[in-house]
Amino acid sequence: MMEKLVTEDPRAAIKPDIPPEGSARIVVASDDERERSIIAEQLREDRALTVEGLSSWEALKALLDEFVFDVVVIGGTLSDLSGIQINSHINSFYRDPPATVLLGRSDVRAAIKAFRCGFADYLTEDTQTGQLLHDAVIRVARDVRDKREERQHLEYLERLAQRDGLTGLPNRHVIEERLEQLTHIKARYGNPFAIILLHFNEFEHICGSFGLKVGDRALAAFAKRLTNASRTADTVARLNDDTFIYLVDRDVTPEGIDGACRRLSSAMAFSLNLDDVGLSITADVGPALFPTDGSTVAALIETAESRFNEPWDTTEDAREVAVEPPEFVPTNTQERPEMDSAATADGEEAPRRANGARAADPDIRDTREGADTDRMKNRRRDLRRRTLKRGLLILNEGYSTVNCVIRDISDSGVRVAVEGRFLAPDRMELMIVDADRKRPVEKRWQRDNQIGLMFLDRDDGEERVRAYA
Repeated sequence: MMEKLVTEDPRAAIKPDIPPEGSARIVVASDDERERSIIAEQLREDRALTVEGLSSWEALKALLDEFVFDVVVIGGTLSDLSGIQINSHINSFYRDPPATVLLGRSDVRAAIKAFRCGFADYLTEDTQTGQLLHDAVIRVARDVRDKREERQHLEYLERLAQRDGLTGLPNRHVIEERLEQLTHIKARYGNPFAIILLHFNEFEHICGSFGLKVGDRALAAFAKRLTNASRTADTVARLNDDTFIYLVDRDVTPEGIDGACRRLSSAMAFSLNLDDVGLSITADVGPALFPTDGSTVAALIETAESRFNEPWDTTEDAREVAVEPPEFVPTNTQERPEMDSAATADGEEAPRRANGARAADPDIRDTREGADTDRMKNRRRDLRRRTLKRGLLILNEGYSTVNCVIRDISDSGVRVAVEGRFLAPDRMELMIVDADRKRPVEKRWQRDNQIGLMFLDRDDGEERVRAYA
């Protein structure tokens, strides 16, 4: 039983299944069982050929609907249809029809008529058996294969000229042509259309920090998510390196475009993990309405770019509201009294508690009754020392690094801040630059550019404590 031709390649629609050199898929169609059996058995002697024998037009049509065949050998009539009628049906029903070979008598007029009707070959009684039949079928199959390859190549080149190679979306040339057509058509009838530009904010940072290969993968993921978020009637294209365009030319109203901006801004704020590199992706959104915001393509694009920072891409509907990491604030005011200063023996200032007791160490643990309970309520066991040190997050097995600033540190973990938008992986290493020491860490939380990390190499006999800042 032949397998159905299935592929996920987007170019499969223009790439026919072409048999290798010397092989072919053949159908012998005839309502004469003896004739059909003899011809099919002779062709099956060549193991490179796949041969099916059918006795009705309905069966032939059902087979061609499912599979790609190279040659149909037609003998006499089929379901009361003549060979010429069957050939006409095949060429009418299928975009990529197989070649047809007609079996007939030694009649010059019948042969001429067959070639005029589009048959690839006409075989008389003396050529319907043995090697002559085999050679004729192989020759026709090879011609079909050559034509399919040529058509495939031309269609593929045409596709490449219209599509962006990385994302598969229409390229700038195609979308600008479309916009030029719309400006003339819509101006003639007084109908509006709109464009929405989407700028991939983190693209340059990703390429600079992790390389062009990761940048390309992030760009492809951005394009795929944008395509999934678009309506069927709208068009998405890549305008340049990090900017995409969303074209709306149906049911265009200012309210609808504003809603589309909010929807797209929300959809394009997402997290992405690529080979243990965590990325936080966002897009600036800018709309322009024809003819209100411009009557030419250049004017519309300029207007849309100027609106990248306008309010609709920063509303609560459009993206998640930023939340600062929670600071440690004791529930009992006596747990964190006001501090004054007193001179130490070496002339430096040391913190003094409000009740007059001097604190020798800013990280000293308060052992008063109820202190641990209050701290547990605030989800921290270790007091952290405020600091400002340079750090380096090492990830992707040492192939990628991210600069950070260590804001505070304790025995169990640290809180760091990174520049730009970065989604940290679950495990990595932290290097404190001044100490020149790497320590394995685990991410416990992340909010915007603030990350809470727990040391994994801590071994002080106590149960591991989660690091919360």
